[in-house]
Amino acid sequence: MFKRRVEDSGKSTILGFACRIFYAHIANVLIMLVAGMLVENLSLLKIEVSEQVTPIVVTAVCFLFYVVYVYIHSWRAGQRDYNLVLYKHDVEKKYKALAASLLSQLPGLILVILVQVSREDFSWVRYARYYYLNFNYFLITVGENFRAIYFVPVLFAPLISVPAYRLGYKGIYLANKLIYRMPMQKKGRK
Repeated sequence: MFKRRVEDSGKSTILGFACRIFYAHIANVLIMLVAGMLVENLSLLKIEVSEQVTPIVVTAVCFLFYVVYVYIHSWRAGQRDYNLVLYKHDVEKKYKALAASLLSQLPGLILVILVQVSREDFSWVRYARYYYLNFNYFLITVGENFRAIYFVPVLFAPLISVPAYRLGYKGIYLANKLIYRMPMQKKGRK
């Protein structure tokens, strides 16, 4: 009667997983527009802020979104893959999260290499800043003098997705470790 979505059926490829991580970069542009407009328009409310506040707020909001989004999707992929392995529908792929996160960072890595080798007449720096909005403040302040810092945001996806995937694979809820629950809530109500 009801058709199951492909996402719920457990058919998760490395490319699909990588596309979900890559989507965080695209969504960060929309979040940057909203956060930037809100901070810039604080003057309408008679709140004066310095010019450095906007990049700091945009970086903080985009970084928080990026970490949460990548963590949630990596955790769900790990949980789904564990169920597939448990019921013998698939084999265990230990490096799936690493492969997907590195594949999702491939456009950014190409962009960073172009930043490193670019001539002075055309700069790829602005495109790299839009791609890595979750690290934008540091790219603005340090990136002009030290271009090797553009390689740092490439590491964020593997550092977040691999542990999240493993936690999802093992069924460990990080929220249960961070939030105190009373003993009656752990067992459930009868």
